[in-house]
Amino acid sequence: MSGREKLATGKQLKDQGNEHFKAGRIKEALGMYNQALLYLNGLDNSSMAGVVSSGLIEPLTADDKAEIDATILACWLNMAACYIRQERYTKAVDFCDKVLKKDENNVKAHFRKGQALLKSNNLDPAEQSLLKAAKLAPTDLGVRETLEQVRTRIRELEQKSRDELRARLKM
Repeated sequence: MSGREKLATGKQLKDQGNEHFKAGRIKEALGMYNQALLYLNGLDNSSMAGVVSSGLIEPLTADDKAEIDATILACWLNMAACYIRQERYTKAVDFCDKVLKKDENNVKAHFRKGQALLKSNNLDPAEQSLLKAAKLAPTDLGVRETLEQVRTRIRELEQKSRDELRARLKM
């Protein structure tokens, strides 16, 4: 199977994962994204330099490489969304971090990381991730609403702490 055929298969598996996700079949979606990554990982020419130089396979173009990278990032982001749905927030954050290592300005990765951190009550890091997303996409309503949820939770917890301290001091 050529590199371009593997890329096409990887993209097709990612698309099937998207269909499963939309239908609420999260486990199946994760399986498709994992299979897509198996086809896509290692497709860069540096890992296949010996085979390419021998003429056994056709080298990938810059456009092919960009498409491979974009598809891998999409799979990782989609896997993060799946893990958020499954309430496996640490895994979601891990996949967002993988994306951010490759593209530190990826709004969706910052947003999903913020969502996962909020749901796992890691409010300060959630706020930081969402602030980065808001800076990169100032008009994104979903980012703004989630950031406001984080700030509301922080204010509520601060008020609760003040109330508990007052109650202790009155004793």
